[in-house]
Amino acid sequence: MDRYVELSKEEYAAITSHQCLGEGQCGKVYELDEKRIIKLWHPQIINEAILISNISFDFIDFYYKINALVNSCIESDSFIFPTHLVFYLNQFYGYIAKKVIGNNFTNEVFLNLNLEKLYNEIKKIQKEIIRLSLEYHLAIKDIKFANMILEKENENLKILDTDLYLLLPKEDKDNILKANLKNFNVMFFRAFVRNNITNHVINNNKVRNFLNDFLNTQFSDLLYCILENKEDNINSLQDIKTYSLK
Repeated sequence: MDRYVELSKEEYAAITSHQCLGEGQCGKVYELDEKRIIKLWHPQIINEAILISNISFDFIDFYYKINALVNSCIESDSFIFPTHLVFYLNQFYGYIAKKVIGNNFTNEVFLNLNLEKLYNEIKKIQKEIIRLSLEYHLAIKDIKFANMILEKENENLKILDTDLYLLLPKEDKDNILKANLKNFNVMFFRAFVRNNITNHVINNNKVRNFLNDFLNTQFSDLLYCILENKEDNINSLQDIKTYSLK
């Protein structure tokens, strides 16, 4: 399958004439059609040396890495990977990916999503992280709430903006898995603490044990413990802040 798309000047103008769906430090996202989006780089990404997340960004190196990612043809129900590289005026200018319709996974969604649903979605993504780490030795980068979306149709949690993910040597897969799971779980534990939920569960000995060893704990295990020990009036993390866990 040809995974390279060359845009004409007319096609580029037609795409960029529409309102973008989102914009980040690297580029803008537009709707390509009903099932796909296209991300096009800001000109300074291509023509200048800039910093991405306080790290010097080498565009040539980035091209080779995302090219390897696209040609690995990774399929995933949880992670949305680039499927094609886009060229314009003989330059690498972006990529195409599957379009996901839903709501941004904001802090408000994190707090108010049904606890069992939140547990199931996080557990599912953890299993997928294990598979991607061991099968593809894929280093997951830039994972954060801003790059997550709750699909509208069935509320499946999807991970977007995977263009910085790296395929690393197979012999590193165990360390890759450890780092990937740590980054994923620390993100949720930080949100848990930031929202001051800790003070409302600390009286429960089982939950407190998880919190005391959070660096060696899966966040889904903490949620499972909460589900096992909650009262019937607690159905979300926000409810814990209201009623507390006994």
